[in-house]
Amino acid sequence: MKKLLFVVVSAALLITGCGDKDDTAGETLDKAIENTKEMASDAADAISETASDAYDATADAASDAADAVSETASDAADTVSGTASDANDATADAASDAADAVSDAADEEVDKMKTN
Repeated sequence: MKKLLFVVVSAALLITGCGDKDDTAGETLDKAIENTKEMASDAADAISETASDAYDATADAASDAADAVSETASDAADTVSGTASDANDATADAASDAADAVSDAADEEVDKMKTN
């Protein structure tokens, strides 16, 4: 009898200790709400970070474009300035050559008058 009582008590303790506690519907809903809040917060953080990265990339691209435009404008101004300077030098040389030609022609005419 003692052995039977011991087996029955042991089985009762074993069954009591091994039982799973099922969550109530309210507890399950609370867990689902908490998980949803965490996922929404994580998603909001990810979206914020992505938007910040996109803003930084756009700002960098705009700055690079502005630098490129400025450099191109500077190069164009240098080219125009150089071309204008070259044209000015060529005009001065042509004017000097024309003056020399007129002076030479005048000297020839003076020499012709002296000999006549």
